[in-house]
Amino acid sequence: MATTEELIAKAAELGKLIAEHDAAKQLIAATARIRSDASAGQAIQNFNRLLQSLSMKEQSGLPIEPAEKRQLETLQQAVATNITLRAFQTAQVAYVDLMRQVDEALTSAGPDPLAAPGGAEPQAPAAPSSRLVY
Repeated sequence: MATTEELIAKAAELGKLIAEHDAAKQLIAATARIRSDASAGQAIQNFNRLLQSLSMKEQSGLPIEPAEKRQLETLQQAVATNITLRAFQTAQVAYVDLMRQVDEALTSAGPDPLAAPGGAEPQAPAAPSSRLVY
């Protein structure tokens, strides 16, 4: 049986291997390029700021004005056409795909300790009854 220390050591090894993978290196490089590209940084910052503002308006029940929608479209276009941001997005997709593959490998490597006996799917506890019992 594996000890906690052994599992942590193997996880550290896996982390190092992931860091050495091209997808991780490309994501690190793309992140650095965003930091050094003022127009990319400004575009994403403006886009995120407006998204947050519109989200808060929406949650407050306030209408989103047509001018705000046009501004959002303009900022979306600026983000979509920025070569640095597109390269970052491509690198991010590749890295997330790598992590998905690693996760699948980890979860398929052994039995699920939370699975119900006999391979049946675990059942969620029954919802409490809405009736009051006296």
